[in-house]
Amino acid sequence: MPESIHYPKIRFSFEHSALYPYRMFFPKGGRVTNHITDNNNNEVVDLIASYDAAWKKRGYNSFSGHASLIGFYSKKVMAYVVRDIYCRYCSQKTSKDHNCKKNHSGSSKSMESRMAVEAILDNENLTELKCRKKTLVGDDDSSVIAALRQLSPYPIIKWSDFNHTKKTFNSKLYDIKLSAALRESFSKMFCLAVKEDKNCEVKYFKDGKCLTDTSLRMKLEKIIQPFINSAPQIAPCALSQSNKSFNNTVCSKHPKSAFYGGSESHTYRVAIATLQKNMVPLKKRRLELKKERCSKNARLSNSEGITYSSGCGYLNTSDLIDQAVVANNYSFEDCAFVYFDVETTGLSDADEIVQIAASHKGKNFDAYILPRKQMNAKASELTGLTVLNGEMFYHEKRVSTLSPRDAFMSFLYFLKSLHKPCILVGHNAFKFDVKKIMKLATSLRMSKEMMMFVKGFCDTLPLFHSVLPKRKKNKGSFKQEVLTNEFLDKSDIILAHNALNDVLMLALLIQKLKINPGVLIKHTKSVEFIMNEKERRQKMKNYKESLSTLDISNAMKEKISKAGIDRSILVTACETGGMDALKILLSESINGKPRVCSRSQFT
Repeated sequence: MPESIHYPKIRFSFEHSALYPYRMFFPKGGRVTNHITDNNNNEVVDLIASYDAAWKKRGYNSFSGHASLIGFYSKKVMAYVVRDIYCRYCSQKTSKDHNCKKNHSGSSKSMESRMAVEAILDNENLTELKCRKKTLVGDDDSSVIAALRQLSPYPIIKWSDFNHTKKTFNSKLYDIKLSAALRESFSKMFCLAVKEDKNCEVKYFKDGKCLTDTSLRMKLEKIIQPFINSAPQIAPCALSQSNKSFNNTVCSKHPKSAFYGGSESHTYRVAIATLQKNMVPLKKRRLELKKERCSKNARLSNSEGITYSSGCGYLNTSDLIDQAVVANNYSFEDCAFVYFDVETTGLSDADEIVQIAASHKGKNFDAYILPRKQMNAKASELTGLTVLNGEMFYHEKRVSTLSPRDAFMSFLYFLKSLHKPCILVGHNAFKFDVKKIMKLATSLRMSKEMMMFVKGFCDTLPLFHSVLPKRKKNKGSFKQEVLTNEFLDKSDIILAHNALNDVLMLALLIQKLKINPGVLIKHTKSVEFIMNEKERRQKMKNYKESLSTLDISNAMKEKISKAGIDRSILVTACETGGMDALKILLSESINGKPRVCSRSQFT
């Protein structure tokens, strides 16, 4: 066996190709197994393979090259050949013993046909498996088929690579200086004639007239005649794209910017590319990962709304929206997270605060307030607080109490001692604790003083919904007492429904679930936003009423009104930029979510 030919060690590719039923590419139909006997009456199987060669340097003066023979159906490399015009050791004129890599004498162009003879006619694996290459797919740029037919003991059929045939046809049209429109039309008709066997007639009208140039007709006939003569090898529309893919893989191991020719490294790099194509499904895995990545990206892009769209900034749709309705723009960076809770005489809006508690990194605040009216029996049972003869008792132990003003001022002094603006964090805070504390501040006319130290409120109830999605899906309880019993150690749990105890348990629960400050900030609302709640709700009600004539669902009207959009804004957007502006207005990304609906929901 010539030294320059290398056969892959993986036998699977050869066996798979050899045993694959011989399938005629055309005419279209079923598979035909073509078993014949050679001159020695041995049964052999005819196979189809594609062949191509590549050089390590642009042009045809390269010192090295390689060729590949790939099964037409299996897409496996059946043989690869490496050629080198010179050896590095020999060029250095060293007397050191070495494995000389020089295995080609002649021009670089002659490599392709010689490598084809070695890979196809001298392939011992094919002989061992009683196979032979009867049909060869390749381009028409070299004399490969002539060299093979001259030395082959059996006839070899040539199928042309159709991409190369089409390229050659287009090049000849370009040479006779046809216009781009004519070249495109003739090229399309040529492909239809070959692929679908249609009798196509090109009709190109210019100024209302057909093509009538006799000299052009003669030139076209001269161009098309060689293709007509080669119809049997063009008609199968075969491709050698697998070889081109293999050459790209080799190029990734042996880039043309570097030179490894004349050394063993050259052979090793081609061998690695062969192994990658035959055994390691890297490309398939890359495509699978790319598909997953694109699918995930599409889902995220759809759920986020429009974050990037050509020219969307010129439509200025955001300027139309009443920002007072939707703004929650305060930056909560560098704020201290203070866990707080209040206990009240009952659950109604008229009930009073009887205990305020807060905690921040080991510093605690706890104050009891003597209410002006009697406590609700159920609230007293839950909290353990009772009021008798002007004194307060916690589980029958008397506790010191303060007036509402003194208790609230003490709370503000505690927040001031932290030397940072604060975010008050509570469980189910937006529906209960925040309303109570804001009402107390308003009744004492100390809202401005509170806003000096408190910049926002965070509710851990929706926060736990987002970080525990499986629990939400299974409709599990999100009561603080239930979460505490489930996630905390029993030794850490203390009596619930005491404001200070609840605060300490909430802080420990956040720590146990490893919830970072960014998540807390995401579920925080500024004090100004909460204070304008009543005004904002009235505006949203008016916006929803303006949308009553639109043929959309009540849920969509609710979403649009919450986004600060009324009918007049929708009309203005349409008049300004048409449907594009309307789509951007409703789907623009706001903090990672579409303003109203995603693009897939938009109709």
